[in-house]
Amino acid sequence: MKNKYFTIAMGLKPIAIVASKKGRNILFFALVFALILITPFTTLKAQNIKVAIAANLQPVMKALQKDFKAKTGINVDAISGPSGNLTTQIENGAPFDVFLSADTAFPDELFKSGFATNKPVVYAAGTLIICSTEKLDLGNWPKLLPGTSVQKIAIGNPAIAPYGKAAQEALTKAGIYEMVQAKIVLGESITQVNTYITTGVVQAGFTTLALVKDAANKTQLYYKIIDPKTYNPIKQGMVLIKQPKPNPGAEKFYRYILSPAAKKIFINYGYHVN
Repeated sequence: MKNKYFTIAMGLKPIAIVASKKGRNILFFALVFALILITPFTTLKAQNIKVAIAANLQPVMKALQKDFKAKTGINVDAISGPSGNLTTQIENGAPFDVFLSADTAFPDELFKSGFATNKPVVYAAGTLIICSTEKLDLGNWPKLLPGTSVQKIAIGNPAIAPYGKAAQEALTKAGIYEMVQAKIVLGESITQVNTYITTGVVQAGFTTLALVKDAANKTQLYYKIIDPKTYNPIKQGMVLIKQPKPNPGAEKFYRYILSPAAKKIFINYGYHVN
């Protein structure tokens, strides 16, 4: 009797196997081996998501990543930067699955431009502080900053960093923005502002409360919470980014950020949640 043949495509040259009992056994084990090779890589790809995060979220994101991984087994690759710059990257095709901004304006821009699947939802509200490594009279910062004891003041670039915009609003509300403008050192992000503050490059800086709540920060810092009435609320928005092939893990992370577990972590880092 003539032998029949089966062909297995394994990404290499086809393998011809005789359809005898021995051949069928070989076919079975070859198929199992192929599945073993393919499955881990498929699973690995499905269990990773890329998330763009505002720079102020760097400290809290580490805790969120750890908790989310423990609950779902999904890894979160977080890339941080100024919200404005991240928005531009997404508009230019950066392969992010979720965007956590430091405001709602930038994610709303993405939604209106067709890059996001949903309108931004507020996941937390930030707290602005003035901070220093020196024991200054930060409680009376409107009088302190124009004085001679402070030569440099760090704030985020208001055009791309929402916390920098809030700092500019607070300085303007206090009536001293023009008086201290020559002293202002702009950071491209809150991360850069925090570096200026913690290394003593500036005598004072406006940043997020999360900086002093971060256990990883070992620098002795003094701070004062800025009256929230002096700047527009820092409502931080989140959107899902449109992708040709949506990642199921992205939807899970989106829901997680709005969950009680995530809210508890945000609160621990000085954020307000609903």
